Amino acid sequence: AYFFTTDSYFEENKDKFIEQRLYKVKNKNGTTSIWRYGIHEDSINEGNNLVIVDPPGLNDLIKYYGKDKIIPFYIYASDETRLERLKQRGDTSNMEEVNRRFHDDYKRFKSFIDSHDYYKICNEDSIDLAVEEIKIILNNVL
Repeated sequence: AYFFTTDSYFEENKDKFIEQRLYKVKNKNGTTSIWRYGIHEDSINEGNNLVIVDPPGLNDLIKYYGKDKIIPFYIYASDETRLERLKQRGDTSNMEEVNRRFHDDYKRFKSFIDSHDYYKICNEDSIDLAVEEIKIILNNVL
């Protein structure tokens, strides 16, 4: 699980984070907020864990655990579906930030998607269907 915290905590505990990110968010008033977050080693249990990360986070997990311990999934939803979900959550009041995030996602995911080194899961409809598809794959792989 991602662990959101203060800059000082990150600096004092940076050796304990498997991966960490600095995320710049454009606010409606034109200012920029910075969020720091990451996966703290204490949040990972013995055995199997489900961790949702972006491609840079996946690379950090592979470096930490080794490629043979990671089963990557790409949970896909079209831009139209993602935008509709943002609207339903009320997260479209700042369309400049929405567009920036979509563009950033495209850049960060492009080489990962092009690699085809993952199981692709469709998340256009029900999250329950996506979870069932993941369970089937894991039952066959583990």
